[in-house]
Amino acid sequence: MTTPWQRLKQAAALQEPDQVPLALIVDSPWLPGYAGINTLDFFLDPDLWYKIHRELLDRWPNVAWIPGFWVEYGMASEPSAFGARIHWHDDRPPSVEPVVEDPRHWADAPLPNVLEDGLMPLVLRLTGRAEARLNAEGLGINMVAARGPMVTAGWIMGLTSLMTGLVEQPAVIQRCLENITT
Repeated sequence: MTTPWQRLKQAAALQEPDQVPLALIVDSPWLPGYAGINTLDFFLDPDLWYKIHRELLDRWPNVAWIPGFWVEYGMASEPSAFGARIHWHDDRPPSVEPVVEDPRHWADAPLPNVLEDGLMPLVLRLTGRAEARLNAEGLGINMVAARGPMVTAGWIMGLTSLMTGLVEQPAVIQRCLENITT
């Protein structure tokens, strides 16, 4: 039997799947509300997180959920490792405050240690635990959550600084993006 993920991968490879794939986004901006729970409970209770994701698979078995089972705290994980202040809410994903708006700071800033800084150690640990549980059930993690350097740069320096920097200081922004990508 062809799974929704296999169909999606076939279509992405310009092959012809047995039926047209349907893929929908699944993430924290809408899942807690859909499930009728507090957003903080969604982030803090791994069993509840699993149950909500699993119910989507059971309710709509022909949908490829993008990215699928993934550990996330809204857009806060990567910026938190760079020192961004995170504000938590009961009814929506966390919000992120930029750290330093000067792009020159980020061009040469030290990189975070993902095993120790911000939310990253929690994300990595929970991902490992979730992967073990999902693999035992034959599900697995189909896609790892990762954001590109433009997204992370926008959160840690602010979008205005990033966008004006692209025009006024392109070489500095290039160094920022290369540094953040490392």
